[in-house]
Amino acid sequence: MPPFTAVAAGGSHTCAITKEAAELHCWGADHSKQATGMTATKGKCGYKSYCAGLANTTKFTAVAAGLFYTCAITKEAAQLHCWGLDDHKQVTGMTVTKGKCGTGYCAGLAASTKFTAVAAGSKHTCAITKEAAELHCWGQVTRR
Repeated sequence: MPPFTAVAAGGSHTCAITKEAAELHCWGADHSKQATGMTATKGKCGYKSYCAGLANTTKFTAVAAGLFYTCAITKEAAQLHCWGLDDHKQVTGMTVTKGKCGTGYCAGLAASTKFTAVAAGSKHTCAITKEAAELHCWGQVTRR
């Protein structure tokens, strides 16, 4: 097994980013495509996971796993990509260009927004923007 730099455990799946290649590998339950994404190749350690539309050579810096979904930030573009169950807009956000794999971001943010961190709850996602260091959350979010 290769060395890893990041790990996230969801409701029934786990994902990790390899140290050298910055590849995202996921394993476990996959009924909502939370582990394999929309495109995946089977490797020694689960599936090398990535969204349809991203090259299979895409490198990642951060990963978060929700109940039945996964989000990851790409290394080069610092873009947030999410895939899996989207029953509360935790994958696609409030505004989305929906393809085979959602590019998650909150309403009011441009699709080109860059991110530095991502966290996943059961049915909501939060991420911090790179430029303004603002926290944005979407999905099943209750504000008090």
